[in-house]
Amino acid sequence: LTANNDTMEDRLDFYIHNFPTQSARADRIKQLLQEGSKFTVDQFCDMQLDLVDLRAKELLPDLIDILRISKDSSVMKAADILSDWDCRASCDSIGACVFYPFLDRYWQGKYMFEALGDDLLKLLPLAAPGLNKFDLKTFIKEDSPWSDHCELLKKIVHREMRVVMDRLQESLGVEYSKWRWGDLHQISFWHRQRKKPGFEHLAVGPDPIGGSPTTLGMAVHMGKGPGRVAEKEIPCRVFHGPAYRLVVDLGDYHHARFVIAGGNGGRRDSEFATNQYDAWLKGNYFTLNLKRDEIDIHEIWQVDC
Repeated sequence: LTANNDTMEDRLDFYIHNFPTQSARADRIKQLLQEGSKFTVDQFCDMQLDLVDLRAKELLPDLIDILRISKDSSVMKAADILSDWDCRASCDSIGACVFYPFLDRYWQGKYMFEALGDDLLKLLPLAAPGLNKFDLKTFIKEDSPWSDHCELLKKIVHREMRVVMDRLQESLGVEYSKWRWGDLHQISFWHRQRKKPGFEHLAVGPDPIGGSPTTLGMAVHMGKGPGRVAEKEIPCRVFHGPAYRLVVDLGDYHHARFVIAGGNGGRRDSEFATNQYDAWLKGNYFTLNLKRDEIDIHEIWQVDC
């Protein structure tokens, strides 16, 4: 609940985090726990894979209202797509294809720069990552000091969304009903020595994967986003997320549930070097058995000193 969450909230004058993040993941955990009083191990496993994005649910109403007033057909289509989206960042989601590349455009910084004309704002994505918490409400609420720049805000949102829609058509085609988040958003793992003889097989992916930085099934991506990309280039390559999942039932702690993104064999000739990747990608788990007499022994290593 507290990992990656600004536990101080807005109660004090200054951030104590170097990267305070949006609270959507913590809020989703609270929401799921409030739905019942008793939970099973399977339910906790499912929670780790949950793809509902509460940040999207919070942002979409204001974003859609602004998009609706555009006369650009592509921007209006974006409003329709987002209106139909259930805010789940699943591989087959159409709405996710529009929403996350739009956030990647860093429209907040562009808007503030054009409104204020201060070159310092061009450096803020690195110098002040707390700005990732800015949303449309920050600029459009009645008492906002930005209220004099409402027309500029609309112009920039429309402009950035038009770029996103054009680039999505380049990557995914003109038929938006065939767009899939998993066609843009993919993951792969590789050994650092993969280009050397004997290590070539230590690579898995790329494969489609759901999630976002603000879902419990977390997946943080980087890359150029949709548009014209080089051969084999992943538009939104996932580089950060839950490499290791673990659920422990304290009533039966000898049989925990776990999975590793690759495998737990560290030798290049080990059959266990990448054997867990498929299970991890599909959201499956293995049993972490801590009772010696129940363990299946596949091989024994002996080190002579």
